[in-house]
Amino acid sequence: MTQQLVLATVVALLELEEGCHLHAYPDPLSPLGRALGHQGIVRCGNTGFIPRTHAHLSGHPWTIGFGTTGVGIEQGAVWTLEQCRAALLDRAQLAYRQALSTYPGVEALHLNAQAALTSLIYNRGASLRAIDSRREMRELVGLVRAQDYAGMARVVRSMKRLWPGSPGLLKRREREAQLIERMPEAPNPAGVPGKTIQT
Repeated sequence: MTQQLVLATVVALLELEEGCHLHAYPDPLSPLGRALGHQGIVRCGNTGFIPRTHAHLSGHPWTIGFGTTGVGIEQGAVWTLEQCRAALLDRAQLAYRQALSTYPGVEALHLNAQAALTSLIYNRGASLRAIDSRREMRELVGLVRAQDYAGMARVVRSMKRLWPGSPGLLKRREREAQLIERMPEAPNPAGVPGKTIQT
């Protein structure tokens, strides 16, 4: 039951964060993504349109649905909304399993904190490699074990240093931090309401 509630919260959060595109669109950091810019990427994701003048540029890795990448996701791919939602649920379940193995004790946290850490892994992956860009992911291990909600929220917010020019990711990290700070008063898989934990 707990896993279902966490996954329902994660899916609602990811639908908000990722948005859904039925047409494959290029990675924002790819040559094609840089040439198209944000508006062009959104147009491509909504319609599949790529200007002829940019068609020769690489868009790898391509993305579709609610942020799905990987095998079979190439330029020209089109999915139904049902395919997008099924892929989102599959990836959310994988991210939840990764959260359980990456952060021992995560299952003892309140549901919103579990959902926030699952969203974080969905977006960033579960690696704890000893490189600077993964520093905060490693810091979270001890904070999760200690059930230090204020510390977890602080560390998630500190990840904003990695994306100074990406308003979407800055907002996403802030929402995840707020979710960690919001202890649900009752199971509420569709939103974030709850009692704020005093920090």
